[in-house]
Amino acid sequence: ANFDPYRLLLLNTNVSHNLSLGEYNLRREQCETGLHLLSKKNNVKKSFRHITKKMVQNCEEQLDPIVFNRCLYVVEEIERVLQAVDFLKEKDLDSFGKLMFETHDGLSEKYDVSCPELDFLVKFAKTERRILGARLMGGGFGGCTINLIHKDAVEEFVDKASRAYKTMFGIELSHFQTVPSQGTHLIKRL
Repeated sequence: ANFDPYRLLLLNTNVSHNLSLGEYNLRREQCETGLHLLSKKNNVKKSFRHITKKMVQNCEEQLDPIVFNRCLYVVEEIERVLQAVDFLKEKDLDSFGKLMFETHDGLSEKYDVSCPELDFLVKFAKTERRILGARLMGGGFGGCTINLIHKDAVEEFVDKASRAYKTMFGIELSHFQTVPSQGTHLIKRL
């Protein structure tokens, strides 16, 4: 995808809450529990690809509230990923950025893998009109946010975010800039 004149800016919280292994396993177990009930109730294959948001909502009373939120997040995120592909094909970066913010909200509120530092940086990004979207990246509980930002805004935003972050948490913020690449792909030999 060509994001020009936008760049991907990574802001490193420089924190790690070390909850990952046990918390990841717990999330997996919660999703498995929910998926078992959802697939059985709806007579579909045991895969979230076959579960709709409406199916999850219709089973809300049968699911533990935490399991309900985990499953709802997964189904909504699958929908967002499919939308994101279309938005990138259409070069609709505004809509793609909104999905990034929605993903972060889901990761923070429904999947519960964010932390105060990540939430602070994403909320701060929402105040910058030249940032189209931001979200945590990786497994959460610390690490980086990824921000879709106009190239002319990077320096000023990093300075403002660094000062605000240091004031709030007493931690230095580090940053990295990148652009998307094609990644691994097949090439045709002549």
